[in-house]
Amino acid sequence: MKILAISVLLLSMISGCASYNPGVFSVGSLSNDINVHVDNGVKVYINIPDFPTNNIFSCDLEAYGIMPAYISITNNSLNHYSFSTKDINYEFIPAAEAAEKCGFSVLVSGGIFPPTIARVRSINKAIMNDYLSKEIPKEAIIFPGWNICGVVFLKKNVNLNRINIILNNVTTNSKIKLGVDNIHALTKSNFDVVVGEKYFTQTNLHLSDGNTIYSDNYLDGKLIPLGTGVTIISADKNTIGFKTDDGKTYALERGKHQVNSILFEMTPELFFGKSNPLNSNKYNSLTDSEKFQIRLGIPQEGMSKELVAYALGHPVSQESPYFDGIKWSYWTSDNQPLYIFFDINNKVFNIHNGNLVQNEEYAIRIERQLRTYIGVHKSTVVIKLGPPERTTSDGSGGEILIYDNFVPIKAMAASISSEQFLSHFRSTYFSTTSGVTNTTYNPGYKEYMRVSIYTNQNGSVYLVRCNATLQEGGIKYQEMK
Repeated sequence: MKILAISVLLLSMISGCASYNPGVFSVGSLSNDINVHVDNGVKVYINIPDFPTNNIFSCDLEAYGIMPAYISITNNSLNHYSFSTKDINYEFIPAAEAAEKCGFSVLVSGGIFPPTIARVRSINKAIMNDYLSKEIPKEAIIFPGWNICGVVFLKKNVNLNRINIILNNVTTNSKIKLGVDNIHALTKSNFDVVVGEKYFTQTNLHLSDGNTIYSDNYLDGKLIPLGTGVTIISADKNTIGFKTDDGKTYALERGKHQVNSILFEMTPELFFGKSNPLNSNKYNSLTDSEKFQIRLGIPQEGMSKELVAYALGHPVSQESPYFDGIKWSYWTSDNQPLYIFFDINNKVFNIHNGNLVQNEEYAIRIERQLRTYIGVHKSTVVIKLGPPERTTSDGSGGEILIYDNFVPIKAMAASISSEQFLSHFRSTYFSTTSGVTNTTYNPGYKEYMRVSIYTNQNGSVYLVRCNATLQEGGIKYQEMK
């Protein structure tokens, strides 16, 4: 390892200037159903790009015998499953090892000037952080309504025809096998807008700092509307200059946070396109209300992911790196987060302004899953969830089934209390979840998950609500400074 480090440094001393400019691992179109396998309510999407990986990682990983595969697993069942990269049927290497190979490639090809050890370390750190941020968790519990996704670095195999993953049902200890054929659903990702040619905006674009649009998409300033005709006047690796038909000039920049900029290399597909979306069958099939909300740039419940992208643009990539996630994150003009949650049909069901406090996101995700009961008879709910702690009138001739101590899972076939589960969930997930207040839990106060299921006069479920409740008075949490 010391010999390698010295070699890299010596090579860098006789070369030019090296840098690391990562891309984002795109997952194809928002409504892409290629490379998908669904079983027992669990959806797996797997893809290996057929374009050069140096567009994503600034390094041709294939030359080192590495095939990066994007994997997304969404649990739309009422069970929870365990996942491990060890249960993939092809050998892989850790992201850190792939990053070391890439670091050697970047430094040798670009060099460093001035040749300082600090510069070498800075580039290696940027590479390592980017690879680790893209990697799928090596071990994970996928709770009901939850999604995990990321890249696994497979060892290149010419016979890579089908990728299989085995998931374990933690409650029953049964296993399901999900796999997809190795069909490339992605297209070449590069910076190929043509200066002087005409394009159309593919989403609303938000102006910041006067006439600048950042690709990490802050929801501030005026809008350049969906379907606006533009002519490209300049393009380099960090900025696209363009003018609208009224002669005004603007710039689309890689972003304030370059490492995390959203799909900047996919600009022709995601920001500018040759076809006007206002003339598409998809847009013409929308209701007047949906078109109005898009023009305003305001999301609403029931919108599909495509319509949210039309209205708001694409989500912030450092928090929503893949379009098939169930939560999209944005930043508003006052630097506050805006979260869009999608149900199992990829329709908006919850729009949350501001930070998510402890257990709010968990409650939203549980509600997302329980919404599958909408339309069924309450007897089915009682069979599945057991009898409610109490019932009350809904004020319209129906009733509300209330579960005050709702616990959606069992851990290793052993029942756990709501308080135990919430404490585990809090420490496991919210300690690193962006936008969730960092707090310590006061054990003197008990918190429970309350589920309210609304039924009409005929006993059919028409609404589900889920929220965390405090049983004893006083301060729940103390913020950590």
